[in-house]
Amino acid sequence: MQAIVLAWPALEGDVAARAPDAYTAIEAHLGQASAAVRGQPVDWHALETSAASLRATIAPLLEVRAYTAFDAAAIILREGL
Repeated sequence: MQAIVLAWPALEGDVAARAPDAYTAIEAHLGQASAAVRGQPVDWHALETSAASLRATIAPLLEVRAYTAFDAAAIILREGL
């Protein structure tokens, strides 16, 4: 959990720009996970649920985007250059 909290500030700007809905969901899930960890005792069920939701929200953002010469040509044609 601590690793995610430490890494998030470096990533949140890109996530907010690319996927505002995902950004909002990630912020909510991080808050829920943090609250679950701080509870006495730790709320393991809530932590597991938040972690699963985080994974599901983050997964599509991790897909590698690859552009080919075809994509470049399509952009040039679309822009009329």
